[in-house]
This record gives sequence, structure tokens and C-alpha cells, in this order.
Amino acid sequence: MEEYITRTEFERQITQLREEMKQRQTDAMQALRAELDPGSIHHRLDNHAVLMKEISTKQDEQEQTLTLIYSDVGHMKTDIGTIKTTLENTATKEDVKAMERRFDAIADIQKQILDRLPAKGE
Repeated sequence: MEEYITRTEFERQITQLREEMKQRQTDAMQALRAELDPGSIHHRLDNHAVLMKEISTKQDEQEQTLTLIYSDVGHMKTDIGTIKTTLENTATKEDVKAMERRFDAIADIQKQILDRLPAKGE
């Protein structure tokens, strides 16, 4: 069954709750007044603008440097490709030795031909 409380008990509970709520409340905080010097802020903003301009200038310089580096790398890749092609078409040591043997063989044949020719006075 339900139990009913009397009016006095109800008012006593309300009073008790109000006291508990007062104890839980904290002291009101005082607002701090912050005073800003407009001159100081303006000076700091000017300094910030100068720094930003210096950073922008340095970034532009670095961009130009990177552009030069990229173009140089492109030229170097082209040069390396040309060198590779030239090396592929260049004779190796074995090719040179084979050509020397052929020249030696041709020289031997020329000598044999000259030996078979009659002497100048004959």
C-alpha cells in the first residue's frame, strides 16, 4: 500500500532540500577586468605582419631554388640518357681486340701481296 505524508512532513523535506542546496552553492566569482592596451596590440600586429612578410619572401626564394633544382635534375636525366646511349654504341675492349685482329689479318694479306709483286727493276 501507498504511504501518504502529511503536510508538515512535506514542508520539512522542502526546507531540508533548500538548506542542502544552499550548502552546495559556491561563492560567486568576481569578474576580473582585463584591460588591453590598444597600442601594444597594434605594435604586436605590426610585428606579426613584418614576420609574415619575411616568411613569404623566404618561401618565394625557396620556391625559385626548388624550381631551379627540378629543372637541373631534368637536364641531368637527359644528359645521363645521352651518355647511356653513347656507351651502348661505344666499342668494348673485346670489339677493339677483334678489330685489331682483323687489321692484323689485312696487314698480313697486304704483305703477302707485296711480296708476290716483282721488284721495281724487273
